[in-house]
Amino acid sequence: PKEVFWSYSTGMSFAKYQVWSEDGSSFSTYCYGGDTITIEAEDQPNPLTGHLGHQTASAEVEVDSWGFEEVTLTLQPNTYGTISGRVVDELAAGIAEATVELLLPEEQGEGGGLVYHTLQTILTDNEGCYTFTNVVPTTEWYSYTIRAKKTDYGIDRAENILLDSGQALNIGDMQIARDEEPPY
Repeated sequence: PKEVFWSYSTGMSFAKYQVWSEDGSSFSTYCYGGDTITIEAEDQPNPLTGHLGHQTASAEVEVDSWGFEEVTLTLQPNTYGTISGRVVDELAAGIAEATVELLLPEEQGEGGGLVYHTLQTILTDNEGCYTFTNVVPTTEWYSYTIRAKKTDYGIDRAENILLDSGQALNIGDMQIARDEEPPY
């Protein structure tokens, strides 16, 4: 667990409160006595770096006009999850050795479209099944895309995939149709 400490002290009609974490980083701000505020601490995961982060913790505190209070928030560490599924053809038969990619889409500014960062690439087994392991959980700021493809077949994409800490997510079947063979 990671701990974040919050405290305030007052001597007037407003309170100055300060938040700091184990690494010594901190910030300060002001609020008025008599206010009820929600304090929240987070350590966002980052799939590009593999940083797991911690789950968000919060508490409501009533700020007294005169006084001192200290609150400790304990953030539980996130754990890796898995994403699995199956790649099938138009007859729902599993496709062996299809390439499946775990992608992180990123918007490229106004009108710039999306750029996809490839995080993992695997091949399906003989039944068309795949499992991505050691997947960093998503946040409100991003989701995953999975793309399946194989030579002589089309491409399918599953988008906006959200993964909780420690979750084993099965997204079901992705269908890629066989390309039409040229006439002889």
